Amino acid sequence: MMVCADYSKAFDTVQFKALLRKMHCMGFSKTFLLWVHNYLTQRRQFVQVDDRSPEMAPVHFGVPQGSILGLALFNLYVADLQGMLDCPCYQYADDTTFYLHSKVSALAQCSVELNGVLSRLGDYSESSNLVLNCSKTKWMVISTPQMARVHNLDVCSVPVACRDISLERITCKKLLGVQLDQHLKWNDHVKSPLTSCYGTLSILRKLKFLAPFYVRKNLGESLVIAKLDYASTHAQDLSLESMQVPRILPT
Repeated sequence: MMVCADYSKAFDTVQFKALLRKMHCMGFSKTFLLWVHNYLTQRRQFVQVDDRSPEMAPVHFGVPQGSILGLALFNLYVADLQGMLDCPCYQYADDTTFYLHSKVSALAQCSVELNGVLSRLGDYSESSNLVLNCSKTKWMVISTPQMARVHNLDVCSVPVACRDISLERITCKKLLGVQLDQHLKWNDHVKSPLTSCYGTLSILRKLKFLAPFYVRKNLGESLVIAKLDYASTHAQDLSLESMQVPRILPT
């Protein structure tokens, strides 16, 4: 069983003092902590509507988004999450995915353990000032197609819930650009970029007489080939030839 947790405005809810305290426990020097403190504090922001804008207000929470350092600071802020969950956990910024392995006969017990992990995740989120969005947190039962045909995996006697909110069970999840299927098939992951690439190619054909070849070639490589090659190493024997999609650039 796998759970894909979702946080609301994760980067905007980081506490400065909590972040510096965690970095101090990690062994960062005092000089660096003072530098990070100076980087995060004394920031101001305002919201402008048409030509009207109020006075600038100080920012007491959050790390700057869109910067490499902001992402690194958030990763340091949640670096202790895996130890709290006590189960296999994968994190990339505010995307948190964890899972538990069990036999088919022990799915009910696995659901109970999964609810315990979700409870610890909720407690950690509250203590770290992170807002866990239970309505967008999903769960999935991953198995082989043969196991799904032999066993009834659609029935679970113990519902998976977070903060007394039953989580939605899904069959496919887009995780870091990869369509992860419950039976570990790549059909959805192949169809999604193909649909997007065909639309892009139809637009690039219109540039046939408007742009030189090297411009069309760069656009094709960046907008089409890059999408087809993304995460291709995880698709094992899936290649552009097996997808029946020739590497043809607009000429």
